[in-house]
Amino acid sequence: MSRRVVITGIGLASPLGCDLAEAAGRLRAGGHGIVAMPEWDQVSHLAPRVAARAAVPKELELPHKAARTMGRVAQLATIATQLAVRDAGLTDDEFADG
Repeated sequence: MSRRVVITGIGLASPLGCDLAEAAGRLRAGGHGIVAMPEWDQVSHLAPRVAARAAVPKELELPHKAARTMGRVAQLATIATQLAVRDAGLTDDEFADG
């Protein structure tokens, strides 16, 4: 039997922050998250040397064992999903199949 799930929380992993209030505040203040990437000078033939990288706090990083098989986008999506579940107030028991 298939069940549908709706997560009613908000989660994000963005260059402006991983917390809605923080990211919204920075956006309202004119923040953009774009930074210079001087390390690209030696490794890229592309002209742009700026990026808007999501800075994930250490406490939100995925364990190495899980992250090593995931690309950066998948890692950020997983972190945002975990934050949305937390924001919704859902527990592990509510995800148990049963």
